[in-house]
Amino acid sequence: MSDDPDPSFLFFYEDPEEKRQRIEGAQPPASSVRVPRILAPDDVEADALDYRLLPFPWEPWSQGTNTQAVARQYADWLNEVGTARLPEFRTLLLQAGAPVPVHPEQPCDLAALGAWIQHWFALVGEPYVTQGFIERQPSSRLGWAWGGIHPGSQRYSRSLDALVGSLAHDLALMVTETARAERP
Repeated sequence: MSDDPDPSFLFFYEDPEEKRQRIEGAQPPASSVRVPRILAPDDVEADALDYRLLPFPWEPWSQGTNTQAVARQYADWLNEVGTARLPEFRTLLLQAGAPVPVHPEQPCDLAALGAWIQHWFALVGEPYVTQGFIERQPSSRLGWAWGGIHPGSQRYSRSLDALVGSLAHDLALMVTETARAERP
């Protein structure tokens, strides 16, 4: 017998950090996420608001556009939830300090809202950075970040996917509302 280590250990070793990420990333998404209020550029209030996430009919949410039949079901679902979702999202943005008009009939300054959302999401996404599901790319001057985009990837998080999907849909609804206010 030699004193060499068992070679099977080398082939079946699983990094504890990767195992933690895989387990945490597979957890079901929460129904809401706590988000901060931003009163001024450097003034973030300690009390947070509940941002209710969309209950997507498919996981991951982007799978809803795979075929034309599923895309039609997806569009029907979006039209159904969009009418109630937009006023709720507008109220959340107003409470959080976003530059949105109080009345939906007034068009929103999308450039100002986009700059505010970019700063706001950096705060909202910080727990996911800490957990390792989002990694900052400091080499990019625009502040890019990356994470797992499909369930098979190491850094994928169902919760992060639901958060990003909800925000993308809510912002799309806001842009559509602004376009309709500009040109009915």
